[in-house]
Amino acid sequence: MQEQKISMLPEVFSKNLKLNLGCGNKKKTGYINIDSSSHCNPDLLLDLKNIPYPFKDCSVREIIMKSVFEHLPADPEIFFGIIQEIYRICQHKAVIHVECPHPTHRWQIIDFTHQKAIHPEGLRLLSKKACTKDISKNSTSSPLAFMYDVDFEMKEYSCEIDPKCISHIENLFGSFDRSKLESYAYLLKDVASKQKFKLIAIKE
Repeated sequence: MQEQKISMLPEVFSKNLKLNLGCGNKKKTGYINIDSSSHCNPDLLLDLKNIPYPFKDCSVREIIMKSVFEHLPADPEIFFGIIQEIYRICQHKAVIHVECPHPTHRWQIIDFTHQKAIHPEGLRLLSKKACTKDISKNSTSSPLAFMYDVDFEMKEYSCEIDPKCISHIENLFGSFDRSKLESYAYLLKDVASKQKFKLIAIKE
């Protein structure tokens, strides 16, 4: 079953919508809470692979995707089909909040349902501005924003520290120097844990 309670959601077909994709049991007031599982009783039962979504072009102004991206299919065509559909329903300057495990953290691999590792350098390639810059430098990076005709600017990025890593780094190096966090995360696994992204849809 793809959709549920459509008749109860006249706002589905309106403008300025706010979506909580993959809501699970973390529903939010003022949002259309969407999930592929009926067990959490979402406002709308929808598998993100089932395209198109029941929303008009440019009808959504905000999307929350917490612990969703890592569950999206690894197959590039299916994955980018979902990205294109999210872009279709977004208004210009719609905000997309993404939370997911850092690709080098154990959280990414211990859950057997995780299919897609997400890295900020990868999400950067969903920006046409970033891809244009790479092309001008003869970069070998795939110009994904142009290949799939989407445009998302990354406006904010943050990453939490796994508290368990501090004692392990102290065991190895004698101390934990927070000013060297970027180097720790670059060289060692299980340092960076949860990532948070703020993406902006660009349509003008």
